[in-house]
Amino acid sequence: MSKRQSRSGTNLSTKSNPVILNLSQVYPDKYESAIEDFEAGNGQMFAYAAFNQGNMLTHVLVNASALRKRRIFEEALCAAITGSRVFGHRLPDPKLVQLFEGCDRAKLLAAGQQLPKQPPLVVYRGVSGTGASRRIEGLSWTLSLDIACCCAVHDWRLDNPCVYKATIQLAEVYFYTDERRELEVYCKPKTAKPVSLSVR
Repeated sequence: MSKRQSRSGTNLSTKSNPVILNLSQVYPDKYESAIEDFEAGNGQMFAYAAFNQGNMLTHVLVNASALRKRRIFEEALCAAITGSRVFGHRLPDPKLVQLFEGCDRAKLLAAGQQLPKQPPLVVYRGVSGTGASRRIEGLSWTLSLDIACCCAVHDWRLDNPCVYKATIQLAEVYFYTDERRELEVYCKPKTAKPVSLSVR
């Protein structure tokens, strides 16, 4: 495989499959390791090659075509979403849904961690505030009611905290991760209802 570097990144080519990698989100001294991860078919480590956690999703998206050709897009996307939680991936939920629905769903599910139990699953989502900040239809849910309650009140600037509950089937699950010890299920429930909670 031959390589040619340019301002926008690195061109990789073989006789049968020319591929263009955009390494604009990678420090120059990490170019070689990013290329090696791509060639090795390691989508997770390729995503981790970005400047920082906040750039991981951008790094994956600008290389979506190449990653799809290499058949590691789902693995890289899952790594970018779960790995960028500290700074936030800053992508609207409808865009995430569009990305997830365009994936090979079986590969996306496999890219996450194994579900701790088989569906149907009861999941919870803590929300607060009003309008766009409330995000009842967000994709990040948890298997833990306690964790959802913490999420609902974590931002003291937002009022009207609430926890929603949904029962989901496997077809509604994108992937599962416990990277942050939050028993997190990325999913799109068909219906959800608020949970009655008492404050002690």
